[in-house]
Amino acid sequence: MYDARYGTDWDHLDTWEILERAYALGVADGCGETNREEYDRLRDELGSYDESIVELSFREGRAEALSLRGDAADEEVWRRLVEAESSDDGTDGLGALPGFESGALALVRQIQTARRGRRTDVPSFLRRE
Repeated sequence: MYDARYGTDWDHLDTWEILERAYALGVADGCGETNREEYDRLRDELGSYDESIVELSFREGRAEALSLRGDAADEEVWRRLVEAESSDDGTDGLGALPGFESGALALVRQIQTARRGRRTDVPSFLRRE
């Protein structure tokens, strides 16, 4: 499933491509198709600081797949979570996968916002007035 859609012959991926692939790998793993080498390559591509968001994305995909697996065949689970078309919701490329528009995506957005220094939910005692 994963190899057919994404392939493993890549030299460099940006952060969002890595997270999308990690999610898809998690879905594939939940469907019984494990690819530990590709997962390790994705983690290594981001480096140690961001390994946790790769793991989160993978786990989210796996959990979603396992939750659907009792009701559907593996191919149907893959189709629902990875291959179904999603609407253009203005997420700047995030959420391209229907199932990825869940907890992992929300956390990634929070991390992205915090890193850019545009976090708006700063506690009042830290605000300059």
